[in-house]
Amino acid sequence: MDNFLIIMIVTTGTAGLAAGAGAAWMLSRKKVRGAAEEAGRSTELLPPDENEEHRVPSFSLLVSQILGIQRQSLNADGVVYLRLENGGLIAVGASPGTETRETAVQSSEGLYGIAMNEEKEVIAEIVQPQALRHLKDPKEPCSVIYYPVIRRGSCIGLLAAHRGVSEPFSSKDILSAKRGARFLDELEIFASRSRKLEYLRVRSEKRDTGIVEMLRGKDLSEMADAAAKTLANILGCRFSFVFLLSSKHEYPYLVTHGFPPPPDDFNRPEPGTWAFWLFAHQDDYVLLQGSAAKETPMPILRRDEKLPADRIALIQKLKSGDDILGIAGAVTTEKEPFAPEDRDSAQLFLKEASALIELSMINLENKQLAIKDGLTGLYNRRYFDETYHKEFKRAERSAEPLSLMMFDVDHFKKINDTHGHPLGDSVLKEISQRLSANLRETDILCRYGGEEFAAILPNCRIQEASEVAERVRCAVQDAAVKLMPGTEIPVTISIGVSAFPETTPSEKHLLESADAALYEAKKTGRNRLVLARKR
Repeated sequence: MDNFLIIMIVTTGTAGLAAGAGAAWMLSRKKVRGAAEEAGRSTELLPPDENEEHRVPSFSLLVSQILGIQRQSLNADGVVYLRLENGGLIAVGASPGTETRETAVQSSEGLYGIAMNEEKEVIAEIVQPQALRHLKDPKEPCSVIYYPVIRRGSCIGLLAAHRGVSEPFSSKDILSAKRGARFLDELEIFASRSRKLEYLRVRSEKRDTGIVEMLRGKDLSEMADAAAKTLANILGCRFSFVFLLSSKHEYPYLVTHGFPPPPDDFNRPEPGTWAFWLFAHQDDYVLLQGSAAKETPMPILRRDEKLPADRIALIQKLKSGDDILGIAGAVTTEKEPFAPEDRDSAQLFLKEASALIELSMINLENKQLAIKDGLTGLYNRRYFDETYHKEFKRAERSAEPLSLMMFDVDHFKKINDTHGHPLGDSVLKEISQRLSANLRETDILCRYGGEEFAAILPNCRIQEASEVAERVRCAVQDAAVKLMPGTEIPVTISIGVSAFPETTPSEKHLLESADAALYEAKKTGRNRLVLARKR
């Protein structure tokens, strides 16, 4: 009994007991002199030591300490708190030194049943050991008092005290037992609220941790991964996913947690799936459980996946206002259903995550705009300068070839002067599309300025680069550009090609030699390609 004690039980009414509950654990028995006033002794409380670390003890420890005080107040050999659970009385706490049985006592049995059913105290002067079913191996008959613990008009348990038959309980002990029973009920309410607050704190902490992890993500894929893992953590399940598919931003990306990896080409919800259904309907989310899942047994993401009948799934849109950014979902089983509070917390997290995802999408789009040409959609001169330097250094380090092409639309000023700048812009857009279609997937095409384009060809020797350049030249030459019905313009391009290390080992000279080769192609008749001279 050197731990925490609560002594207000013997000196105050129920209201005082409830008010004192919050400070109860700050009192140490080492700092309590005397015992209960009802026992005829004085009580003195000393201020807590500021150096002590005060922590809220567990419910069972508090109950044990309360019952220890109750034992002193009643001068009993032992006091036990029996709580009603599933029709039986279970010992959930006892005064120190009192041993109880782990098995339940029938709430309708003997004196227990009388106290429970009539909801009033029961005092018995002599009770045989076999009738003391809440105690472990009692040896002697005892005097007992059973006092019901009442909450909102219903009996939720019993305060059970016993002592020797030579000193039976009397009616004067009822007041002390009554106060103890009331305080046990107040403590139950306090503990329940504390558990709820702790539960809310943990849920909030999980959401906050998830948001922090998303903010640490370097790109959308890492943010989606953090969101999927947080969703599973909040809901306590193994399977979750986040599928980014914005109606406003073209960034299809799927990340799964616990699911088999999706195919590389999977970038749209497939018809006949719940993901597709949610995208096509106004509902913000769908909860699949019970009949909702069994009567419409559609798969979640892909048609070739099966959703077993015992699964429960929560699928929710990631939204910002009316804009859909994607969907997220989690799957569990009927044996481990989502708690309603966890589901609410998860849905709140997804709303918070949506705002972060949209912000990341906007930032990515802004970065793309900063490196893209507004007219053609190709990379711009700024991006070319940065990427060319990086690719040259990489080729230099790895001793791999690198080719560079410079393109120029022939007689473009004449096109502008004859047809006007708007139609000239249309020509540039058409030319850029033909260039893109005939380069390799690994090549980097940029609008270098005006009617001039440049392409970086990693791991490409000059001979292969010349073949690619010729293919591009023919693609432009072979079909006139249609500006409007009845108006077609034949267009050609001139090309200069240079390569590292075949033409030059210098980063600066590689660019200069490609530009010089382009100038020579234009000077010697246009609509041709020229390979740079070796330096």
